[in-house]
Amino acid sequence: MLLTNVTLTGAAGGSGGSGSSADGMAGMNGGSVYGGLSAGGAGADAGGNGGQVTDNSIVLSGTSSLSGDIYGGYSSGGAADTDSGGLAGLGGNANNNTVTLQGPDLTIAGSVYGGYSVDGDGTVQNSRAFTGNTLNLNGYRGSLAGIYNFETYNWVLPKDVVNQDTLIRITGTDKVQLDNTRHTIAMENDGNRLNAGDIVTLIDKAEGTPTLTTQQVKQGHFIIYDASLKTRNDGLVLSIDGKQDATPAGRINPTSKAFLEGRAASLAFTNQGADLISDYAIGAADSSVKRARQDGINLTPFVLLNGGSSRYNTGSHVDVRGFNMLFGVATGLELKDQSAVTLGVFAERGDGDYDSYNRFSDYGSVHGTGNVRYTGGGALFHMDVAGTALNKTPSSSTRGHAGLYLDGSVRTGNADLSFDSHDLTDAEGVRGTYNKKSKYYGAHGAVGYVLNLDQQQSLDVYSRYTWTRLEADKVSIGKDTLSFNTSDSSRLRLGSRYSYAYTQRIKPYVGAAYEHEFKGDVSGSAYDLSIEKPVLGGSTGIFEVGVTMNPLASAEALSIDVGVQGYVGEREGGAGTLKASYAF
Repeated sequence: MLLTNVTLTGAAGGSGGSGSSADGMAGMNGGSVYGGLSAGGAGADAGGNGGQVTDNSIVLSGTSSLSGDIYGGYSSGGAADTDSGGLAGLGGNANNNTVTLQGPDLTIAGSVYGGYSVDGDGTVQNSRAFTGNTLNLNGYRGSLAGIYNFETYNWVLPKDVVNQDTLIRITGTDKVQLDNTRHTIAMENDGNRLNAGDIVTLIDKAEGTPTLTTQQVKQGHFIIYDASLKTRNDGLVLSIDGKQDATPAGRINPTSKAFLEGRAASLAFTNQGADLISDYAIGAADSSVKRARQDGINLTPFVLLNGGSSRYNTGSHVDVRGFNMLFGVATGLELKDQSAVTLGVFAERGDGDYDSYNRFSDYGSVHGTGNVRYTGGGALFHMDVAGTALNKTPSSSTRGHAGLYLDGSVRTGNADLSFDSHDLTDAEGVRGTYNKKSKYYGAHGAVGYVLNLDQQQSLDVYSRYTWTRLEADKVSIGKDTLSFNTSDSSRLRLGSRYSYAYTQRIKPYVGAAYEHEFKGDVSGSAYDLSIEKPVLGGSTGIFEVGVTMNPLASAEALSIDVGVQGYVGEREGGAGTLKASYAF
């Protein structure tokens, strides 16, 4: 039952008329709200008992006024048949009902009951109307005549709550009985912050020993306070623990790290695009230019496709699956010293998804999912330095080149990211989800040396530095703001590749490399509090095997390369690559 911006007023109803000479139950009070109601008839049999009144829900919100009471469930036994000496009916169970008071603009003259069970002779049976009943107090403050028969209280403190505040004042004579009650407490996330030593009286007239289900108060997704709850001076009092000073006592919620795992996945996936350029695109551009030059052509296109799945150990881990594509055109020129230079431009695109996994002491596990994408472009460069070959033996596996070479690239574009987790929901029901687009930049530089072992075999030894940056940004999650700091990846790779020209058209290769990530930190903050950061840093072993082919004798300009890569260490998993180039 949802009541918003309502006004209910009324007087008590009259007595029910006699039936079979039995007195009916008294009429219900006007202006009251009943989530469920069962009234037994008169007589000596079971028909005089009230029914079970369970699993009802009432939500009162907006600017509303009630002159009566609120009952999550109400069960009344029938009165005894006074003419024939019958028995009074029994009130039924009124359990597992929920009442929600939403907002500060509610006026309730009466009391709030989770359940109410009364026998036909007027005996109230609280034991039948307590278990499982829940009172949700979402930003509520006000006066009530009384609160009865709730096992669970879920508090979301109003955004204007301050030290020494009182939220609920009881106008009736009965203290709220809090023995065997459980309480969760949170705060609206765009409201005031509390300091250590602050106290808030939740109910000004209470007794008993309540249980705070966790010794922490959450504010939104990102802030938690250490707190205690007890009855003191006839009131239910919340105390904020910690060192008392003027600094707000809230600290960052450890589960906040899970929000940064999506950003880590985005950085890792954007790095995969950089690897496609340095591992394969430059080679594809250079080889197509060399073949085209033999035919007097100086502009050639090339296309690369790559797909795979990798696990990145970030302190927890994130699994990234994706597909990368690159299209470009290249041209060549020769310097005065006969060094051969290849220049190219390209457009790139990557689409993928990921799963992130975190486990936090005392906070459980958080599983996140999302999509990653990058779209951009850039330029590449390769130069074979003339006169640097130690072994002048030509090799078909290196297209005639031996000696020192240099290459590099620059790139920029937009990285799109989405994140979602069913395990992250704040007290106001806002799920942990966001979407964001950020700028990325990248560059790499490499130096290598190709040694021709004989006419069929060659060994390529290289070192490479790759840098990628995701720009700083902000994202809103409900009423919270999550700030991403600039994220940089700084990687150095040392590797080698052995090639063997099995025939003029089939050239298999194998390679191995060691890569170290020096940075890879994905940092962020909320409310000027730093969040524990996932880190992509560490070492990875890389292994590759593949084959370069000119499959058609009638189309020498067509070159196809098929390869697979495996990763162990900080990055785990594998990928497959298909590249094609054609000289027009």
